[in-house]
Amino acid sequence: MGFDGGHIISADIRVADKKTDDNKIGYNYRFRYFKVNDGLGYSADVVGDRNSTTALAGAIYKFQVNDNISIFPMLFVGRTSIKDDVQLPALPLNETYSSSNLAQAGVYAMYRFDAGHWVYVNPKATYIAAVKDTVTQVEMGGGFMVSDSVSLGVKVDYTAKGGLMTEDDTTTWVQANIYF
Repeated sequence: MGFDGGHIISADIRVADKKTDDNKIGYNYRFRYFKVNDGLGYSADVVGDRNSTTALAGAIYKFQVNDNISIFPMLFVGRTSIKDDVQLPALPLNETYSSSNLAQAGVYAMYRFDAGHWVYVNPKATYIAAVKDTVTQVEMGGGFMVSDSVSLGVKVDYTAKGGLMTEDDTTTWVQANIYF
């Protein structure tokens, strides 16, 4: 939902296509608020699943290269928390990880077609202080305007092995958006 000249609120909720190790249905979520305008903007995110919650806040700077290309460098800081009883494979046995400070840098680049359709790429790297390692990710996607106020889209999130990630992970999302 967008309002009042560039304020945007979004929510993504996903139910996993397979059960977790403890035989429960997996899910994750992302709630985001951001204010984007020419020049400096800001954003706040809350991302999580059954076992963890991460909050990030930071700055976004908009460069309008031309009428169709926009580039948004981003820098965020935040904190992540994981349930104390969750053992992470990236840590030595008998150690549990409960929270960590984070720093994330990335860039969002978008090409908007004249009809309003778009494609984008969003590479980012997140430094996790507790394990002194970095998780790298890239999100790619696009959307198609089916009317002046409705779009359909797809995005693919790829997270590389490293940091707290014990293996590569790829997730595909299908989106339907209503603009008012």
